[in-house]
Amino acid sequence: MLAILKKEINTFFASPIGYLVIGVFLLLNGLFLWVFKGDFNIFNNGIASLSSFFLLAPWILIFLVPAVTMRSFSDEKKQGTLELLVTKPISHFQIVLGKYFGAFALIILALIPTLLYVYSVYQLGSPEGNLDMGSTIGSYFGLLFLVAAYTAIGVFASTLSDNQIVAFIIAVFICFFMYFGFEGLSNYNIFGDLVYMENLGMSAHYNSMSRGVIDTRDLVYFISIVLTPFAYFYMFYPFVNIISSYHHQKYFDSEAWTEKPALRYEMIDNTIESDTLIGVSKTKVDSLLGKYEWLTWDDGLKDHDNNKWNYALGIEPGAFNKEKECVEIIFKDDKVSALRHYQEEITYKSNETE
Repeated sequence: MLAILKKEINTFFASPIGYLVIGVFLLLNGLFLWVFKGDFNIFNNGIASLSSFFLLAPWILIFLVPAVTMRSFSDEKKQGTLELLVTKPISHFQIVLGKYFGAFALIILALIPTLLYVYSVYQLGSPEGNLDMGSTIGSYFGLLFLVAAYTAIGVFASTLSDNQIVAFIIAVFICFFMYFGFEGLSNYNIFGDLVYMENLGMSAHYNSMSRGVIDTRDLVYFISIVLTPFAYFYMFYPFVNIISSYHHQKYFDSEAWTEKPALRYEMIDNTIESDTLIGVSKTKVDSLLGKYEWLTWDDGLKDHDNNKWNYALGIEPGAFNKEKECVEIIFKDDKVSALRHYQEEITYKSNETE
């Protein structure tokens, strides 16, 4: 998990993305709070309060967080490396956790400089220090949980498409609806007094925490949203992957075998049943499949058997599978005589992902 987290953070700061996110967030907040005249301007409020910041920040983050998370899984899917990633000796939980905390850490880095606002308002108060610290701390906790929820929604949205722009739009829509949608629907009293629609939205729980009161109901609400991408990978991803596998490569293709290893599992059954490789020489197999990945150990010879080549096929779609698929190609007189499809238990070692 730490390897993926480190990779995500390095990716953000190896390109302008990380710096742009932090810069844009601070610039927009700074302009609205201290420069532009309007309802958000702290000087115009006439009181020592950061309520304007905590009112404005969720709306900016609705667009900023999806911009960070949109590439989390969509980029992996577009490049065809998602299936490869999930077949690594690392659990799906660790993959999602690494992706999630990579994006979450970047947004937290953007929030840290805003503590300067607290110091500024504290000093500008009359008398000095005339700032409700309880409400301010509660608001920061609320903003922290709101960012956690937005990030979870963004990571989830990135799994739904291999197009980053589509993932961004989906995430923005869901974040907007979850933050303001239920509050807007509550004005229509659709379900009468049976359901308090407003309490289903993030805004009500965020505002509750902003008053300086940490209610367990608010914590449970935000934590349940944060668990969204994890629930998807464990409950829905296997089903979606199995259904989508019908669109994968079904017949043997040398180029696909070497360039897109994630497709090997889909084509192996047809390769075996059609005897595509039977009678093919070692030299030809090497050119078609690439160099063998390992040789079978022969206890009798106390050595690796050069007539038994092995290749990894990945894992069968499903979040709970604990075995990787493999194929053994058996040679006789330097020609393929048989293929054996088998499974090996996966050993989870996170440092192997680097």
